[in-house]
Amino acid sequence: RFKGVGKAKAVTIEAALELGKRRLAEKALGCIQIKSSKQAYELVLSELSDNYYEDFYILLLNRSSHLIRKVLVSSGGIGDTIVDPKKIFKIAIDHNASTLILAHNHPTNKLNPSSQDLSLTKKLVKGGNILSILISDHIIVGSDNYFSFADNGLLEEFYEEENPEEIS
Repeated sequence: RFKGVGKAKAVTIEAALELGKRRLAEKALGCIQIKSSKQAYELVLSELSDNYYEDFYILLLNRSSHLIRKVLVSSGGIGDTIVDPKKIFKIAIDHNASTLILAHNHPTNKLNPSSQDLSLTKKLVKGGNILSILISDHIIVGSDNYFSFADNGLLEEFYEEENPEEIS
């Protein structure tokens, strides 16, 4: 449409504009500081509420609890999803994350953690200790509410099991 701008130049300009938009979006993410389970819940609510299938996200945070990125790690079926701890920690290391918040939904809207949820969280706390990556919460999202492992003292129990001498 513009004189002197051919198809190749137009594509180059369009790509540059898209890169600029993405860079601004990443900067905006870095401005979000997560200080509570409610804030984390609100960040994943649109992706996880009212889903028919179970999805698992991680929120990657820096040392100041500012959001680096929100990542879909796994998408599964009605009753569960397969989550690979190696994948989670690789993503965290690749983005220089110091802290992780885990989040997934229960399509049944039953918010209590399952035995698989407890086992996975415990495994991730243990792995995080080795890598110096803190698991600060695990949130289970229902259609209109959530359950926080941190708010209910479950993470504290897992950390006590990992480091009993440091707690006393």
